[in-house]
Parts: sequence; structure tokens; C-alpha cells
Amino acid sequence: MLFYGKILDLKGAPFEANPEIYNKMKEGIKSCDINYFHGEILSIIENKIHTPIDFISFSDILSYFNEEVETIYLQKIKEKLSPKALTVHRYYLHINYGLNIEGYKLITKNFQDLINKEKTQIYTIDVYQRD
Repeated sequence: MLFYGKILDLKGAPFEANPEIYNKMKEGIKSCDINYFHGEILSIIENKIHTPIDFISFSDILSYFNEEVETIYLQKIKEKLSPKALTVHRYYLHINYGLNIEGYKLITKNFQDLINKEKTQIYTIDVYQRD
């Protein structure tokens, strides 16, 4: 991304590479608490998170979950999510067709324009909202 010591073209770059977004993030970080955890994500959410989560991104996690967990992971964290919380799921080769989404609604279509702009087009992306 930085062959020339700077980003020459933002097309296909992560959104945080955009200077405007980066500066907003830099300002926003001053008014929030950041906690770092090391461990397995579901365990961390279940045992160490004590405030409701508004957003969580799962990127290619199915490669790391066993077959049982890959169908129930949303259920395992549901009580830790705030009402209307968003979860974004990005799949590469392993796509989860058996995910238990009870208590969630699929709202991917609300973000389809943004998903269509993703440059590699190799990911399947789903967005769920907690009921």
C-alpha cells in the first residue's frame, strides 16, 4: 500500500487510510476508553466485557471455529450485545450457511452499495442487527 512512502490512490485502500476518516478517528479516540484483551474472542466477550457491545466485526473467523461453534457463536454473545447492535461477517472460502440467527435480522441489503464498492470482490459479507 505504501510503495512510494505515501498512499497515491485511495481506491481499494482500507477506509481508515482516508485522511478525513483517519482524523475523525484520531479525534474520537480522545473521548473513549480502549481496552486490549488477548485470548479467544468468544471467551473474552462472555467473561471480560461488562458493557454492551454496539458493533463487532467478524472477519474470516470460521477458519478458527470448530463446526459446533461456527453455527452458534452469535447466540453465545447475544446477551452482551446492545439492542440494535450490528455484527458484520466477512467470509472468504468458508461461508457459514448454518448460522443460528435467532434474535437477529439480516440487514445486508442496507449496505449493499458499500459492499459493491469493495475492490477485491472475493469476500461474502453479511450484516446482522440484534433484535
